[in-house]
Amino acid sequence: MSSLEHYYAVLADLREKRNQLEKEIAGITSAIGAIERIMPGQPSAPSAVNVAPVGSRSALATIPIEPPAIALPVTSGVYANMSVRWACLALLSEHPNETLSTSVIAKTLLAGGVTTNGRNFNGNVSAVLSNMSRERNEVETTSEGWKITEQGKSAWSYISAKRDAQMGAQMEIAPTAS
Repeated sequence: MSSLEHYYAVLADLREKRNQLEKEIAGITSAIGAIERIMPGQPSAPSAVNVAPVGSRSALATIPIEPPAIALPVTSGVYANMSVRWACLALLSEHPNETLSTSVIAKTLLAGGVTTNGRNFNGNVSAVLSNMSRERNEVETTSEGWKITEQGKSAWSYISAKRDAQMGAQMEIAPTAS
């Protein structure tokens, strides 16, 4: 096996492991969402949980736990009739210097009027953001969440200008009440 073939084999193994982990994360995210939906009010979540490290019998490791995501303040209906991609671009453009988690983005989009028939809106938003990052370079991911790129700002600028022009044209041809 040449070294190039070895790299391809290792790369294939790593991609398979990543796919397995992504499936596990989606399941965990779904479980978290289900639990959050049945919890009354805004629970005060612990800031960390102690767990034994894999393969260790000694000291406990501390893993931080994020509190439940809360939607950012948003005008009702501001994202209504937008695709998830457009709504993500709009939201992240409104907060260009902030990094937002997938769950905060999802909750804010729902609060702003995005509608869904899906069972796991967080998963839907995550998939759209991943595509926006990988295929379009409109957003980037960090350890804290998602952030808009210059390309994303440019895309939203174009989309919103075109959308505003279309809305203006519709207003001009709409009959006025007399």
